[in-house]
Amino acid sequence: MTMLLSMNNAITARSIIIMAGMDRELNRGSHTVLVPGNFAVRDIAGSQSQMNALTTDMRAANQVMQGLVTNGMVLPGEMARGRTITMLNGKTLSTSSKDGTLMLDGARITRAIQATNGMIYVIDSMPGQ
Repeated sequence: MTMLLSMNNAITARSIIIMAGMDRELNRGSHTVLVPGNFAVRDIAGSQSQMNALTTDMRAANQVMQGLVTNGMVLPGEMARGRTITMLNGKTLSTSSKDGTLMLDGARITRAIQATNGMIYVIDSMPGQ
């Protein structure tokens, strides 16, 4: 998951991952990570003060990231067939494919990247919102 930290279209998400302390965790084991693009993170935060909290408060960052990471690698084909994924925070998200686009509880997956120890999916919004 080292490549996750070098993604230019997810700079703010990278900061949240580091603040949450998950950068080290993601390099151990196999994971699937949902990475909100820069504009999606702004939507998730809602305000500049909440955005600042996500990048400076470990607890706030960890809370968000627990809902965007699952143990194990979920491949795009599995997502397209429809699957329920349990995130680290215990919440479940449903996957689907609509007109050839992978979806995750209403969030559109704009990019899928296979890393050496998992999958990274860039999403355009927070799933379920």
